[in-house]
Parts: sequence; C-alpha cells; structure tokens
Amino acid sequence: MWKTLQLCLLMLVLVTVLEPVIAQRDDEVWPAAGWRTAPPETHGLDPIMLAQIPAYVQIYLPYLQSLMVVRGGDIVFEHYSKNFHAETLFSVRSVTKSVTSVLVGMALANGDLYNLDITFASVFPEYFLNGANGDKREITLAHLLTLRSGLDWSEQGTAVYALATNQRDHMSDIIGLSVASPPGTAWRYSTGDTHLISGLFTRVTGVSLLDYAKAYLFTPLGITQYQWLADSSGYSIGGAELWLSARDMAKIGYLYLHNGLWDGEQ
Repeated sequence: MWKTLQLCLLMLVLVTVLEPVIAQRDDEVWPAAGWRTAPPETHGLDPIMLAQIPAYVQIYLPYLQSLMVVRGGDIVFEHYSKNFHAETLFSVRSVTKSVTSVLVGMALANGDLYNLDITFASVFPEYFLNGANGDKREITLAHLLTLRSGLDWSEQGTAVYALATNQRDHMSDIIGLSVASPPGTAWRYSTGDTHLISGLFTRVTGVSLLDYAKAYLFTPLGITQYQWLADSSGYSIGGAELWLSARDMAKIGYLYLHNGLWDGEQ
C-alpha cells in the first residue's frame, strides 16, 4: 500500500509536467492566487477521453485519491475520489524528499548553507564524542541528498512512521545505524538520510525546513494551507509527512516545469 500511494502521488506530479520544459511567456498567468480553469479542447485535449477517467479510476485505481491535468497554465481536468476535494490536504509521502531538496538548493543560493561538503559530524559533534560513530564522520550533505550515506536504514515496518510519533532522539538513532557501505559509494533509498538533512539544515540555518519553506517557497507560490510534521526534537520530517492539496502540489510541478522560475523570479 505504501508503494501504491507513493505511485499515485507521483502520477499527480508527472501529469502536471507532461509538457516540455518551457520559458516564461509574456502572457503567462501564474497560479499564486489560484489556478485558472479552461475547457480541455482549448488546449488541444480530447474532453471525451478525459471524461472517461472517473469510471476508469473507480474500477482500476480505487486507491487513487486525486488527479489533475494542467496544460498551458490552466487546470483542464480535475478529479477527486470518495470524499476528497480541492481543499483536502494529502500526505505527499516521499515527494517531501523533493521539497527538502528544493529548500537545500534555495538555502545554498541564499548563502544560508555554505556548500554541499558540510559533514553531519561537524554540525552534530555531540554524536561523535570519544570516537563514537567515527566511521561515519565523512558523511556529507551531498551524500545525504543523493541517498549515499552508507547507513543501513530500512524503509520497512514502522521506521518512517516512528519519526513523527516516537519521543526519541531520531538524529542519534539514525547516525547510530550500522554502516552498509562507505559514504558516497552506494545508493540506498533512505528516509533516514533525508531526515538527517533536516537536522543539519536547521542547525546551520537556524530555522526548520517548514519555516524556510514558508518564507521562500510556499508564500511566493501562494501555498497557504499545509502541514509538515516534525519529530520530538522539532525537526521537520525530511523525507515524509508533508501535507498539501492537489492544486498546491501542481504548483510545485509547475515550478519545476519552468526550471525554478516563478513570475519573473528565479
């Protein structure tokens, strides 16, 4: 079910970016104040085919919660299952990892993070006292962003869920995992890596991922309704637990579509 939900949410993102990457047009209308809607035929899409989607979803994709098609800056199709609607906040699951990556890029551009070679050990020295975790001293922000810390994290069971529910020092727990491979040498899907990013980000910048997103990403995009759960130490969950509406997810897709350019601002 976890993978299925992730797939559905990724489908939502992919649908918003089916168009080739485009430069800003002079007549571009940005959806910060809300999306425009338009009949699909005005953008060269077949309304009869789109009208078949709800029946198909009900039969073959009963777990699909929402589906949007954005074309040329307009919503041309929008469907919600069951009792979901345009204002519903959905858990975007591991799409959170992409938002975390965006925020790291913004912080680098703003000078709030100095480079990608920052080591976790230099930011959290208390976990490396008296030789503890010495084999992990070389783990950098770059390793964490590319899921190459080498830590033996498992996505199975309740590991991800526990980040937002258990009263523990999760930074200590994650960096204390055994080493499966030297840092930077092997890729391993890891919400643990992205949660370490959150801790490092907050220690260096002085603000949480949520607060940074509010200032530099959500507000400029007109995203006002959201949730981003944190662990018991106050660190936003770096790789999960961000909640957005489908329309606001599409705004992030639209930002990607324009290579990070939004209404004239990079």
